[in-house]
Amino acid sequence: MNKWSDLHAARHLVRTFKGMQVGRKGKGREDVRAMTTKLLNELDTLKASRCEVGCRSVNTVMNLLCRWGQPRMAVRVMKEEKVPPDHLTHLILIKGFGAMKDPDTVRSLMRERERCGLPPDIICYNALLKAHRRPAEEQMRGVLKELLSKNLTPTGITARESLKLCNTSQSARKLYELNFKELLTAEEYNQAVLVTHTASGDVESVRNILKKLKGPPTLINYNILMNAHAEKGDVVACLDLLRKIQQNKVGHPSAVTYSTILKACCVSASAAQTLAETEKITAHAERIFEEALESRITRNQHLYTNLMQLYAKTPKTPNKKRKIELLTYLLRKASLNISQPFKDWMAQAIKKC
Repeated sequence: MNKWSDLHAARHLVRTFKGMQVGRKGKGREDVRAMTTKLLNELDTLKASRCEVGCRSVNTVMNLLCRWGQPRMAVRVMKEEKVPPDHLTHLILIKGFGAMKDPDTVRSLMRERERCGLPPDIICYNALLKAHRRPAEEQMRGVLKELLSKNLTPTGITARESLKLCNTSQSARKLYELNFKELLTAEEYNQAVLVTHTASGDVESVRNILKKLKGPPTLINYNILMNAHAEKGDVVACLDLLRKIQQNKVGHPSAVTYSTILKACCVSASAAQTLAETEKITAHAERIFEEALESRITRNQHLYTNLMQLYAKTPKTPNKKRKIELLTYLLRKASLNISQPFKDWMAQAIKKC
């Protein structure tokens, strides 16, 4: 390989890795760990070939890692390469940690960016909004007040992320009417508040929005409607939608489908009045979990964790500790990324049994 400039090295990395679908392995996606290793090896190859590896190529590597859900690895690369960050470096990390729902780190990076003489722009604040988990209306209004005080102009992304964080569909509607009517069409508004309606269990509003969408119902539509039922703990409605998915041939039920039913079981079990009701719900959940494991789907951690939470919340579950330990083992064996807070929760759940 001839000696390349930093720009040529960055372009080579983009050509090599652009367009690759990276995530949990399956359905045409490459495994995150394997691709991360391949990317870092490619960077080492460029350095060994005496190519100039500077800010552009390091930013390219960091951007790819953040898109693959590896912002902490991106920080590690930045520190190891000892390349002075430019105006894009912090933005890449801010967007990466925003996508990973880490508002504290986003705030820290915004302060660091400001110390470098680069005041936060609207992209930073959009990432900060995205970093919050709903409901977070109070935090969202604080972020909006702050960005307006800095004379920044909200964008369509600002509007969508803000509406998703509203506690209720009524407050979302009011916020849209007062602040964002010029930024979003009616259809874009409906798409944004769909999250709010779903999380609040407003089944009728979700159903009405889905009817307005163009084209035939999809598996995603069914999963969204099922999630609204799950928030209310309506296991019967979720199982009915599962049957409709299978009958209407909109696609094979996914990990999201099965984990949503388990979520409904968990909510329902918390409200159960008698031991018989709890045992019936637990039996439904275990049957759905077994069906999910037998089907050829790409599994997600919620398949395991929702059932763990069901066992943890129901004091009369037979062999509770053994079941949670078995699920913990299966979850680790599945090589899925588990957040540290949930690892701590699993340890506490086993200790309490």
